[in-house]
Amino acid sequence: SNQGMALVHDDCLVPTHDAPELGYIRESTSQQYVPDVFFKEKDKYGEMTKIARPLPVEYLLVQMPAAFPLDPKPMFIENPSCPFPIENRQELGEDQNFNSLMKYIQSQHGTFLTTASNFHFLLFLASSETLPVHDKVFALCDAVRQRDVGAAQAWCSGQEWATVLQIMEAQGGFADGSEPMSVDGAPQTLGALASGVSSQWECKHCTFHNISAAQNCEVCGLPR
Repeated sequence: SNQGMALVHDDCLVPTHDAPELGYIRESTSQQYVPDVFFKEKDKYGEMTKIARPLPVEYLLVQMPAAFPLDPKPMFIENPSCPFPIENRQELGEDQNFNSLMKYIQSQHGTFLTTASNFHFLLFLASSETLPVHDKVFALCDAVRQRDVGAAQAWCSGQEWATVLQIMEAQGGFADGSEPMSVDGAPQTLGALASGVSSQWECKHCTFHNISAAQNCEVCGLPR
């Protein structure tokens, strides 16, 4: 318990030599003041308060129940056939970089929620400050936690993810010419994905460029 750790940290609680089930609270000295510690115990006469010299160690233990669900629903999904590289494993030849991101997106053929349900993929997006999505990952994490397909769809339809797709397209897409994962589960080319989510409309009031799915301007709030 926190109380037990605090007593040990302040050198107030020490073990006993002959009874491992008991501890002992030191007495105050001229060099160290130790407050009196009490505990309650029941006997045949009722409840009584005793000073912790000695102190049963069981009073400092915290019970931690452990169980396994009958119907487990893991938050993160790891596909052994197309994993995302694990962080901090450069010495083992596993690098997290933009190329590994492209290969991971290439290997996905399900919904975007399934693609995003990878802990290492989310951590890479959140820690890569050069990507425009690194400060938008919290919303995607909420979608993964709630298994919300619609929220994941809305996130990947945003301008930030569209920019990432456009960067991939600018770098030549995928060398083997295969089709990457789609937003809704249907295979599409990377160029189609990028163009489909990156179309914009210009606000006639403030000239801000909004994503195609937005009905109101993100800056001035006026309708399209």
